Amino acid sequence: MSSPKEFCDRWNEKRDGTLNKLDRDMLQHTNLSSDTRRFLSEAGLPASAAPFIEFDNATELMQNVTQKFGMPIDFEFYWFIGTTGSGDPLCIDERTNNVVYLHHDNNYEEIFINSSIHQFAESLLLFSKLIDEAIQINGEFAFLDNEIPESVRIWFENEVRRIDSKAVEKNTFWSEELENLTE
Repeated sequence: MSSPKEFCDRWNEKRDGTLNKLDRDMLQHTNLSSDTRRFLSEAGLPASAAPFIEFDNATELMQNVTQKFGMPIDFEFYWFIGTTGSGDPLCIDERTNNVVYLHHDNNYEEIFINSSIHQFAESLLLFSKLIDEAIQINGEFAFLDNEIPESVRIWFENEVRRIDSKAVEKNTFWSEELENLTE
């Protein structure tokens, strides 16, 4: 599991943009674990990352989806950090500190991404490496043309499984992304 410093050291700011650290004061009102708050304030998140993830502006107070979107009180445990490529809210569940998304086409069903913000950050780094490997093997448009070699897909799945075995189980974000790479 990457520490905030290790994640910052491994993140390619030149290619993937700067990391936006959240001010600790913007996180104190949340019930997120101190470890999660520390990662968000010391490492932060980029404005965007593959696969088609956009992160919320780090300059405003962190909100749960009930505050941000007026969703029912049942969703008050989900702290909004961004969106998926389909526009689904990307969140941290304060009860577990799991990173999840809320599937807006399916009554905001919770879809698991990673067991922690650390494992999510590590998975983003792995996905970036998957893209780099595909480009090295199949040319600069390999990712956009969905020409990801099977060996690279298998490597990615095994690496994500190594850091967070639940993340590649059926019906999770990363299992869906792996399926998308074979279409």
